[in-house]
Amino acid sequence: MKTLLVLTLIFSSFSSMAEQTEMEEGGHHKKHHRFEKMDENKDGKVSLAEFQKSHGEMFKKIDKDSDGYVSKDEFKAMKKMRRQKRRERRKQRRQKKMGS
Repeated sequence: MKTLLVLTLIFSSFSSMAEQTEMEEGGHHKKHHRFEKMDENKDGKVSLAEFQKSHGEMFKKIDKDSDGYVSKDEFKAMKKMRRQKRRERRKQRRQKKMGS
């Protein structure tokens, strides 16, 4: 139960990060990209195994010390990285608009 809660929290945090990283140059979200990426067998449905595999990989990226848990420090580091990437994207968009 505790693992499911942690995965849910991580997923919710990463979902907004994933939305930001999946933006096209024109600023339009690729609506189904994440779903299609998780649907490995392309049957139009995401099984529990497919979901867990996809999000297990995200968990591994956050779990920097590979101890099987995400500590508060690791979670904070992930959030900090997300903020930095968001700032970089905003800066790039502003520069692109000014250059147009």
